[in-house]
Amino acid sequence: MINLIPPVARKKVLREYWIRVVSVWFILVSIGFILITLLKLPVYVLVHSQLAAFSASYEAAASEDEQFTQLAEEIKTANETASILQISPSHHIFSEVIDKLDALANESVAVSEISIRITKDDTTVVTVAGEAATRIALARYKDSIEADEMFLTAELPLSNLAKDVEIPFTISVTLTNPSES
Repeated sequence: MINLIPPVARKKVLREYWIRVVSVWFILVSIGFILITLLKLPVYVLVHSQLAAFSASYEAAASEDEQFTQLAEEIKTANETASILQISPSHHIFSEVIDKLDALANESVAVSEISIRITKDDTTVVTVAGEAATRIALARYKDSIEADEMFLTAELPLSNLAKDVEIPFTISVTLTNPSES
């Protein structure tokens, strides 16, 4: 029957045929895309809502983790501070040492300076400086320091005993270890 149609009309029919074929395929593909989109829309909505829910719980967990980390650091700092502030039995309380040295000085010995330092081997050395009225008063002060159980040794340089009266002195005193007492 196609052979009975004139060639010009045949071209029109053929063009119209291909236009209809392409149009139908385009409509079918469009309907397929629309169906796929409609079928995937509930999955998208579900995934998006779950992502929002998990995102909120993740943010809360991250915030709690940050707080726990910060609290752990604060606890670590507090523990370090507590260990520093804890009274160590390896050292005397320095105010007691100063009070004891002042109490051992009699009226003829005037203590003007007391310095305390802890050496590398954890020995506490106290340097007492002042002025004694006589050699005998200075010797008694040194002996009274050595006699006290808080002090291990008291070293008085011989150059301090060169004068007879109004003697400036410097005594190096080593403290006993309180854990040994």
